[in-house]
Amino acid sequence: MAIDAQRLAVSRQGTRTRGFCKRLGLTLATSALLGCGPALSDPGEPAPDRVGYAYEPDSGELLYLEAHFADRERGTARVVYRIPGGRRLAEKRIAFRDHALAPRFELTMAVNGY
Repeated sequence: MAIDAQRLAVSRQGTRTRGFCKRLGLTLATSALLGCGPALSDPGEPAPDRVGYAYEPDSGELLYLEAHFADRERGTARVVYRIPGGRRLAEKRIAFRDHALAPRFELTMAVNGY
């Protein structure tokens, strides 16, 4: 699945987005309760602090999910990006210790480890 950056819309506003995310959120919550659907965290990990959804604006097709994990005591965070089936796409590690407004980060693609 190719992701066209110009067509990608990540938004928390707008009636179309709200309706889609509400439907998707209900579907994911139901899937989680039933033990099916995309995994938002790996086995043994805590549940994410926040989950974001990115979808194609014209078709409403879900492109990827992003699960946000924060460790405020250590000043670090992690974002795990997954395709709709649950397979890991990438992981971003963020360190706020040195500078809260300009954190260091590292993004690793799961496909090639780069």
